[in-house]
Amino acid sequence: MAFKHKPNMVKDKGQYQEAVNQLYDWIAHRLIKDKKSKQDIVSLLMEQGISQETATRMVEEVAEEWKQRTAKKAKTDMIVGAIILVAGIVGSSLDSFQLYGIAVVVGIVVFFRGVTM
Repeated sequence: MAFKHKPNMVKDKGQYQEAVNQLYDWIAHRLIKDKKSKQDIVSLLMEQGISQETATRMVEEVAEEWKQRTAKKAKTDMIVGAIILVAGIVGSSLDSFQLYGIAVVVGIVVFFRGVTM
Protein backbone atom coordinates (compact mmCIF):
# COMPACT_ATOMS: atom_id res chain seq x y z
CA MET A 1 0.00 0.00 0.00
CA ALA A 2 1.24 3.48 -0.78
CA PHE A 3 1.98 6.25 1.71
CA LYS A 4 2.72 4.05 4.69
CA HIS A 5 3.97 7.05 6.62
CA LYS A 6 2.06 10.28 6.50
CA PRO A 7 4.36 13.25 5.89
CA ASN A 8 4.97 15.84 8.60
CA MET A 9 3.50 19.28 8.14
CA VAL A 10 5.33 21.17 5.41
CA LYS A 11 7.31 24.10 6.78
CA ASP A 12 8.01 26.16 3.67
CA LYS A 13 6.99 26.54 0.03
CA GLY A 14 10.01 24.58 -1.22
CA GLN A 15 9.07 21.57 0.87
CA TYR A 16 5.45 21.94 -0.19
CA GLN A 17 6.35 22.01 -3.88
CA GLU A 18 8.64 19.02 -3.43
CA ALA A 19 5.85 17.09 -1.72
CA VAL A 20 3.41 17.98 -4.50
CA ASN A 21 5.93 16.92 -7.17
CA GLN A 22 6.48 13.61 -5.39
CA LEU A 23 2.74 13.06 -5.29
CA TYR A 24 2.41 13.75 -9.03
CA ASP A 25 5.32 11.35 -9.69
CA TRP A 26 3.59 8.72 -7.58
CA ILE A 27 0.36 9.17 -9.56
CA ALA A 28 2.24 8.94 -12.86
CA HIS A 29 3.98 5.75 -11.74
CA ARG A 30 0.67 4.14 -10.79
CA LEU A 31 -0.97 5.13 -14.09
CA ILE A 32 1.90 4.30 -16.43
CA LYS A 33 4.00 1.57 -14.84
CA ASP A 34 1.44 -0.19 -12.65
CA LYS A 35 -1.40 0.39 -15.14
CA LYS A 36 -3.86 1.19 -12.35
CA SER A 37 -7.17 2.75 -13.29
CA LYS A 38 -7.80 6.41 -12.59
CA GLN A 39 -10.52 5.51 -10.11
CA ASP A 40 -8.22 3.13 -8.19
CA ILE A 41 -5.65 5.90 -7.83
CA VAL A 42 -8.29 8.40 -6.72
CA SER A 43 -9.45 5.90 -4.09
CA LEU A 44 -5.88 5.40 -2.83
CA LEU A 45 -5.41 9.16 -2.58
CA MET A 46 -8.71 9.57 -0.74
CA GLU A 47 -7.59 6.91 1.77
CA GLN A 48 -4.66 9.22 2.54
CA GLY A 49 -6.95 12.16 3.29
CA ILE A 50 -7.01 13.94 -0.06
CA SER A 51 -10.46 15.13 -1.10
CA GLN A 52 -12.13 13.38 -4.01
CA GLU A 53 -12.20 16.61 -6.02
CA THR A 54 -8.48 17.26 -5.54
CA ALA A 55 -7.52 13.62 -6.15
CA THR A 56 -9.60 13.47 -9.33
CA ARG A 57 -8.11 16.73 -10.61
CA MET A 58 -4.55 15.58 -9.95
CA VAL A 59 -5.07 12.21 -11.63
CA GLU A 60 -6.70 13.84 -14.64
CA GLU A 61 -3.82 16.33 -14.95
CA VAL A 62 -1.24 13.53 -14.95
CA ALA A 63 -3.26 11.47 -17.43
CA GLU A 64 -3.62 14.44 -19.78
CA GLU A 65 0.09 15.26 -19.63
CA TRP A 66 0.96 11.63 -20.39
CA LYS A 67 -1.47 11.63 -23.32
CA GLN A 68 0.14 14.79 -24.74
CA ARG A 69 3.66 13.42 -24.33
CA THR A 70 2.68 10.15 -26.01
CA ALA A 71 1.04 11.99 -28.91
CA LYS A 72 4.15 14.13 -29.41
CA LYS A 73 6.41 11.06 -29.35
CA ALA A 74 4.15 9.25 -31.82
CA LYS A 75 4.24 12.20 -34.22
CA THR A 76 8.03 12.40 -33.96
CA ASP A 77 8.38 8.65 -34.61
CA MET A 78 6.18 8.89 -37.68
CA ILE A 79 8.20 11.80 -39.11
CA VAL A 80 11.56 10.16 -38.40
CA GLY A 81 10.34 6.84 -39.77
CA ALA A 82 9.11 8.49 -42.96
CA ILE A 83 12.44 10.30 -43.43
CA ILE A 84 14.43 7.08 -42.93
CA LEU A 85 12.09 5.21 -45.28
CA VAL A 86 12.39 7.82 -48.04
CA ALA A 87 16.17 7.98 -47.61
CA GLY A 88 16.34 4.19 -47.85
CA ILE A 89 14.19 4.12 -51.00
CA VAL A 90 16.17 6.90 -52.66
CA GLY A 91 19.47 5.30 -51.65
CA SER A 92 18.43 1.87 -52.89
CA SER A 93 17.37 3.31 -56.25
CA LEU A 94 20.81 4.88 -56.64
CA ASP A 95 22.88 2.02 -55.28
CA SER A 96 22.57 -1.50 -53.91
CA PHE A 97 19.24 -2.41 -52.34
CA GLN A 98 21.08 -4.65 -49.87
CA LEU A 99 22.87 -1.63 -48.48
CA TYR A 100 19.80 0.61 -48.15
CA GLY A 101 17.20 -2.11 -47.59
CA ILE A 102 17.91 -1.99 -43.89
CA ALA A 103 17.01 1.72 -43.85
CA VAL A 104 13.72 0.90 -45.58
CA VAL A 105 12.87 -1.74 -42.95
CA VAL A 106 13.93 0.51 -40.04
CA GLY A 107 11.90 3.39 -41.48
CA ILE A 108 8.80 1.21 -41.75
CA VAL A 109 9.21 -0.09 -38.19
CA VAL A 110 9.74 3.38 -36.67
CA PHE A 111 6.85 4.86 -38.66
CA PHE A 112 4.38 2.18 -37.59
CA ARG A 113 5.58 2.34 -34.00
CA GLY A 114 4.47 5.97 -34.09
CA VAL A 115 1.16 5.06 -35.71
CA THR A 116 0.33 2.49 -33.02
CA MET A 117 1.08 4.78 -30.05
